[in-house]
Amino acid sequence: MTTLATRPKEQPFPHRHAHVPRQRSQALAMFDEILQKVLATFSSTAPPQAEGPDAGKAVNGYVFGWAPLMRACGVRTGRGLFGIGANSHVSVGVAEDYFQIPPEACTFMKLKLGAHHLEDQRKGGKKQCRIVHFGGDCEPEVMAQELLRADGYEVFIVEPLTAFKMDPKRRDEYVKFYAGEAQRMALWLTGKPADEDRVRDEIRARNVIVGKIQRMMKLRLHNPFHVPLVQVNLINQLSNYKKYEAAWFKAMDLLMEELRQLAEEPAPFHIPLVLVGVMHCEDLYHAIDETIGAVVSGSTPQLYREDLPPLEALGDYLLEMQLRGDMHDKCGGVVSLRRERIERELKEFGARGVIIGGTTNCPYLAIAREMEYEYFTKKDVPVLVLDGTAHNDPATEEQKMKLRAFIEMMI
Repeated sequence: MTTLATRPKEQPFPHRHAHVPRQRSQALAMFDEILQKVLATFSSTAPPQAEGPDAGKAVNGYVFGWAPLMRACGVRTGRGLFGIGANSHVSVGVAEDYFQIPPEACTFMKLKLGAHHLEDQRKGGKKQCRIVHFGGDCEPEVMAQELLRADGYEVFIVEPLTAFKMDPKRRDEYVKFYAGEAQRMALWLTGKPADEDRVRDEIRARNVIVGKIQRMMKLRLHNPFHVPLVQVNLINQLSNYKKYEAAWFKAMDLLMEELRQLAEEPAPFHIPLVLVGVMHCEDLYHAIDETIGAVVSGSTPQLYREDLPPLEALGDYLLEMQLRGDMHDKCGGVVSLRRERIERELKEFGARGVIIGGTTNCPYLAIAREMEYEYFTKKDVPVLVLDGTAHNDPATEEQKMKLRAFIEMMI
């Protein structure tokens, strides 16, 4: 008997015709144009223009939600994680050879290490970027920052708190502690205290962007296939580049209008899913998009509080990520908190299954995935674990077959 898992590739997936777009989205084409401009900027050897009066060396920021502070400080943002997977095998090889990282170590940690070194070599070996990092990351990531510091990079670590056993009565203390860390980071970046008026303005500006993303995601619920999951992630990433902000807004407004028009038509058949965790392989997102499964939750950023002093708003944002269980292997969050968020989203979006992404051989993620898998399986919620390395390689046939079988049992 032919099942969805064994169906030959030339045979269409059931209901596949229901979400084949009649024509290419003009808005998504505009986002692709922005992407090419961003990638061209990073591939150029010419020094980029500064973004503010205090800009010097580019700064790669790995502190969740603190981009408004970096903008307010006027620093020039570096590449960060954007597009570093293109040469992932080379980067990982550099980490193993140059930094002497064992082959069995986390590939994502090695990818970041090697990418930094390759970028530095491309620019003449002058360590032309500085790094800010959250100290609540997993231990291998924190170790990687110390290796970069020893290699000559300027590295700033934001001291972490843990949400494991936070007393709700002490919440304000936690927020104020992170506000102090934000001020310490501003002093490190610029040599002077943060301009809180500028931080407030940047928070408000970011909230405008986040608000548009949230509204787009709500409109997408009617026809999630119009905006593939890969494009959802791209839209989120491109929203961080101030230089292309006007083009981003133009494309987003057009995309929302396209979705409003589609809302007047019958919704295509699909199986709503919740996605949590990390999947570095972009082809896995494509594999999900090629089925009748549609991820309806897991990629929407949150708003900053504007009723707090700006530095406390940054602290509150980071703490809320911990309390929601976001990035549970980092941020001092706990698995039980993310589990509660998954339950809320299953109910809110009417999702019928959960996909848990993760990195192969990561002990932090492995424990979380096992706990979540056991919990939701007992509640008769279908769960699929899709893990892989940090390499952006094509999805394996085994992964695709697992995905098809997972969707099949929910039809």
